[in-house]
Amino acid sequence: MKPLYKTGRWTVDPINMSLLCDGQKQEIRPKTFCLLMVFLKNPQTILSKQTLLDSVWDDIVASDQVLFQTIRELRNLFPNADVIKTVPRKGYCWTLSVKEVVENQSQPENPETSTKAELEPTEMKVPDEAPHLRVYNKTKTVLLFTLTAVVFVMFTFHYLHNSKATDRLAGTVMVLPVKNNVIGNDHDWVPYGMMTQLTNSLVPSNQIAVADLNYTLSSLKLASVNSETNEDNIGRLFTVSGAAIVVDTELSGSIEDYRLAYNLHFENDVKRGVLFDRTTSGVVHELADIIAKYTRQDVNHSIRNSRQDFNNELLARALEYFESEQYGVAAELLSSLLMLQPDNALAQRLYAESMLLLGKFDEAEHALDTAIKLARTDNRPGLARLSFFRALTNFNKQLGKKQFDADLDQLVERAEHFAREENDWLYKAYLAELKSAIATNRQQLDAAIENAKQAQDYFDVVRCPIGRSRTLLSLAELYHQTGDEEASLKHNELANELIDRNQLNFLYKAKKPQITQ
Repeated sequence: MKPLYKTGRWTVDPINMSLLCDGQKQEIRPKTFCLLMVFLKNPQTILSKQTLLDSVWDDIVASDQVLFQTIRELRNLFPNADVIKTVPRKGYCWTLSVKEVVENQSQPENPETSTKAELEPTEMKVPDEAPHLRVYNKTKTVLLFTLTAVVFVMFTFHYLHNSKATDRLAGTVMVLPVKNNVIGNDHDWVPYGMMTQLTNSLVPSNQIAVADLNYTLSSLKLASVNSETNEDNIGRLFTVSGAAIVVDTELSGSIEDYRLAYNLHFENDVKRGVLFDRTTSGVVHELADIIAKYTRQDVNHSIRNSRQDFNNELLARALEYFESEQYGVAAELLSSLLMLQPDNALAQRLYAESMLLLGKFDEAEHALDTAIKLARTDNRPGLARLSFFRALTNFNKQLGKKQFDADLDQLVERAEHFAREENDWLYKAYLAELKSAIATNRQQLDAAIENAKQAQDYFDVVRCPIGRSRTLLSLAELYHQTGDEEASLKHNELANELIDRNQLNFLYKAKKPQITQ
């Protein structure tokens, strides 16, 4: 007699380590299956992270990250069902009821009755040592009951073809700062240097944007994500940034023997591996090629190594201050660095942005002109971004004078030219926002509305929830100014819905749209 476990619509075969649902059989990796069995033998019970680690990885020392990724893998095996509930600061709980059966004793059941009885989560049991933690999982059972066969087939098809899902991938590739485990000051440049080298190697396409340093650091801050990239942090980052892929890497080894461990986080999956090479550039190039296979981007391996720009203690410290919004201190360090390395394009750009944020527009313009000249000389990417900041600086400078001359229009046109040439959708969106702000200040409301709509379209391409919410708020205000209260209310409701769904409540604090990173 063969023991089986039934939970919801699924049957688990412990002998063959497989999962059966509607005639479809899936085999499960050993450790993932072991974790599944721990949950099935303790249904509706909150299990701590340590309990799960000790139960499944008793033969090795495993990190929390291993557990997070395995839980994510388990969730992917049960599409359209909230089978594992995360209980903050307590652990995890299997929400469905579980029934142990014997294969030759199992009788056909009424599908409707079986589904209703087994899918409906009941009270979660908490271990006796913590009875005060007893909770109830009142999930949306109505939604579960109304799932039709057509919907289920659709989700099954999607899951079974998960390996091909990335063919239709769209959104933003976000590369996080590289964790550096190589000992020695010679590698202080790695976190931001290798990150920038990788992002510069990935060429944006019609469906894929590439987040730059500013956007990534801002997204990490808005998502309240620190250096620890656990499952919850990555999920929050997806929600805030609109990323299609989040690239998390860790460099170890030594000179002439580098190892780059990587995790490519998709919204419902993660791909991981380790790359080896004698140089840091070598592992970066290999990883860029791997990412490009999923995104169908082009890769530019002619980008020079970012080490020259980043390998400086002053720059590392300035980046820390810049990230913590201490722009005055950052500017002082960057100014000192530029006296030693006037051709450091990254330092020029960060110094210019610091000056812009400090309201010192003349200094910002001079630094940006220098950075643009360096980028053109070295044939570096990023002219669209530098040109955008140059136009934005001029806009802010003229805003105080309440006048906008033809020079600003020319700066915007130049930035748009580079954005089209580099296929930079994110900065196409920023430029459309800027054009809308210029038209608004010129009292050209129809043009302002059209440019805001254009910005919305571009933000849709990169799936940026912050930009989409911001332009909806801007459109609501513009329609209000034109007297179209119905359109204003509609866009305001859409903005509120998007903000609430993505937990972007900080946007409510802005009385008018702000062009930020």
